[in-house]
Amino acid sequence: MGWAENANPRSRRNNPVVNLWLDDYRPAPIGWVHVMTVQEAQPYLAAGTVKRASLDHDLGACDACLEQWREADFVAEMPNCEHFGTGYTLVCWMEATGRSPQEKPTVHSANPVGAKRMRQAIDREWARRAELPPPESV
Repeated sequence: MGWAENANPRSRRNNPVVNLWLDDYRPAPIGWVHVMTVQEAQPYLAAGTVKRASLDHDLGACDACLEQWREADFVAEMPNCEHFGTGYTLVCWMEATGRSPQEKPTVHSANPVGAKRMRQAIDREWARRAELPPPESV
């Protein structure tokens, strides 16, 4: 089963809880759903079926955006585009929508600046959650 099939939340009906691996380059650990873009990750998080998430920051760029980069730019900076987003984009979306994994997400990015921003946003959101009163029992 390829990553694109794994990226379809409906293909996981028999296993409603998943571990989500966001990365365009590194393969997912066994038992993790592999998504490569923010748009592929969002349906899982929106469905509330993600137990754990491990996130990369740099998710690459689509072919159309890559054409705009010169070869010299690749040396100075990893190309990203709004079509794929970044791990930070997803973390901000999770914070804004309240659609986070059941456990605090981890960051496995090799980008030190991006990883730091992601961890700061995750820590801020999880600290805020700890301050909220527990949900009322029905």
